[in-house]
Amino acid sequence: LSYCRQEASHPDLPGKRQGGRGGWTWYTGSAGWLYRAAVEGILGIERRGKRVEINPKLPSDWPGYSARLKIDGTEHAVRVVRAKGAKTISLEVDGAKVKGNAFDLKDGKITEVVVKIPA
Repeated sequence: LSYCRQEASHPDLPGKRQGGRGGWTWYTGSAGWLYRAAVEGILGIERRGKRVEINPKLPSDWPGYSARLKIDGTEHAVRVVRAKGAKTISLEVDGAKVKGNAFDLKDGKITEVVVKIPA
């Protein structure tokens, strides 16, 4: 098995076929897009101005996840769990239920966020 790449992804070798030598593709930003796909697309964590929106799209066999977000020097502990009987996503921030699937960023203190998703 060898890794192939598009010729256009390796500008240093125009027109030369270099089988199995596609490592340069990771220097062009691909890793950043893979990170975004995982964090935003699967875990569902997106910053929207002064808020963080959480809309997980987890595989059905994942029970949940936990993450520590450090945004502007403040830490946010996020725990996503599957809840029996839940029909929609719900959030609790520092023990208080919030409306919707986003929370406001708070300066200076650790925020505990629990996200319940349908089982």
